[in-house]
Amino acid sequence: MAEAAGISHALDANGIVRTTMRGIFTLADLVASIQAREASGLLGNAHVIDAREAEFQLTAQEVRTIAGFTRELQRRQPIGRTAFVAEEDLPYGLGRMYAAFDGRDTSAFGVFRTMNEAEEWILTPP
Repeated sequence: MAEAAGISHALDANGIVRTTMRGIFTLADLVASIQAREASGLLGNAHVIDAREAEFQLTAQEVRTIAGFTRELQRRQPIGRTAFVAEEDLPYGLGRMYAAFDGRDTSAFGVFRTMNEAEEWILTPP
């Protein structure tokens, strides 16, 4: 799968896409990451995003834009459950904002402070 600088994607033995983000990211970086998953045919897979080492340069409107982009993708194909992990307040808050704008129910997108919480959630059927 194509990877943007600072973003790596891996598919584990359970079919879960694991994305690790390290560095500073903008709207364009996040859209490119989603497009890479789409191009690889992996949008329907469960997904864990490790953003514990990420910094986001996003406005509230840009978070809304990303949510709108993923809603459009959902019209064409299902998107798997996604766990977003951020320890720091700002990225955690952006994850919660995305969840509110995304409109999927809480069984489809979860925001967590620890990887253990995210792993437990992603492996537990909705």
